[in-house]
Amino acid sequence: MVHPLTPETLIYDIATAAEPQISPDGRRVVYALGQAVRGKKQPSSQLWMCNLDGSNARKVDEISAEENRERFLLLHPYRWLPDGRLLYATQPTGIGGYILYGDWNGMRLYDPASGSITVLVGDDERLGLSLSSISNNLSMAALSGEGVRVRRLSSGVEVLLPPTAGLTTCGDGEFSPSDEWLAYACGRNNPDDEAGQVLLAPVDGSLAPQVLFNDSGNAPHVMGWIDEDTILIQTFSRFEYAGEIWRVQRNGTRLTRLSEGIFIGFMP
Repeated sequence: MVHPLTPETLIYDIATAAEPQISPDGRRVVYALGQAVRGKKQPSSQLWMCNLDGSNARKVDEISAEENRERFLLLHPYRWLPDGRLLYATQPTGIGGYILYGDWNGMRLYDPASGSITVLVGDDERLGLSLSSISNNLSMAALSGEGVRVRRLSSGVEVLLPPTAGLTTCGDGEFSPSDEWLAYACGRNNPDDEAGQVLLAPVDGSLAPQVLFNDSGNAPHVMGWIDEDTILIQTFSRFEYAGEIWRVQRNGTRLTRLSEGIFIGFMP
């Protein structure tokens, strides 16, 4: 697939298409288009959608270079929903340093049938890299920091799911398929003496978090749920660029090391 070279795209020095995701029905693909603008240091960002053969290309959304003068946000496809709608996120770029859990700043919902866009978590809140995920029923968001906050999007009410003692930074909050549970990861946030855990708690905070996984040398990551009872975890050493993939049951049993390597994604 080749992105169409329209007069609009030709005014930019660099235009790079990335992060393609195919719709559940196999008919469409969505991708991000990052562009460096001539004479400006801040980037613009676009989200495009087209048929698999490249036809019917349309721009879903855009953050212009002018809008990015202070915030430097890029658009990213997040996930397709089974009904053909698309969740997509904003994320700041140009951030350096030691970052344990780099997630999203905002989240939007696009309906290809109507062309409508609904903001679920707005960019003006300036969450930075703290928006971990959106629940499957689109009613909740997981926001990271010193613990993970589960926010009801309709009311803004939040429930704090804390870390265990000695861990200061959390992220990777992932909702179970039923949206009743949240698995999340926490670390010391100390590159010279790192360690961490994967924790599990009900989204309403009615039970204390349960430790599912301990990592004495790194801050582990939650990669997602395989089903309502099974969670996929990755350990990752950023200094050696090496990792392991583990599976564990929701009740903490059957912890199994699956392989060495870096997790890329789930296959449908």
